[in-house]
Amino acid sequence: MVKLYITKTDINSLKEINSLSDYRREKAERIVHEKDRAQSVTAGLLLEKFFKGNKIKTGEYGKPYIEGGPEFNLAHSGEYVILAIGDSAVGCDIERMKKIDYLRVGRVVLTENELTAIENADDARSLFYEFWTKKESFIKLTGEGFHCPLKNLDFSARQSELIHDGAPCFFKEYMLEDYKIMLCTREKTDCGLEYVDVFF
Repeated sequence: MVKLYITKTDINSLKEINSLSDYRREKAERIVHEKDRAQSVTAGLLLEKFFKGNKIKTGEYGKPYIEGGPEFNLAHSGEYVILAIGDSAVGCDIERMKKIDYLRVGRVVLTENELTAIENADDARSLFYEFWTKKESFIKLTGEGFHCPLKNLDFSARQSELIHDGAPCFFKEYMLEDYKIMLCTREKTDCGLEYVDVFF
């Protein structure tokens, strides 16, 4: 089973910083910009809501996990923080769909096929963020992060499934306001996006 939760970040979350685990509090305190620090605190509060008392460790490439516990993944952008929880590996990403030079930025991580698809798309912005969030959620599921060459992943066919290490990965897309959200799972899911309040 997979669940995907979302919460809104708020500058007032900074008042809750002392309710976080030492690791999350120290991580938030290292962030210079207040808005980014509030985002980090909100992410920590979301983890506390579901995993209070569990020690969160990090894997070889920095992916957080709970030993013997459920799989989970966090992402944040703009005003929102999301948390995916599953019985098997999960990855998630959320991106505010800003207007940028999609082809110039895309040359760093997108394949030639993906760039061509964006050039020919009726909605280049939406397609760029579809490719971007699929790649991000996938490398977060595998735990490889940016150690995985993103240009080795081609989503130009707009597929919702990818075989990795002999097993399928499934993608599910959500839209909220001007945010694109992507969930990558090892099991097919029809879970919705559930709002939760993290302020105690």
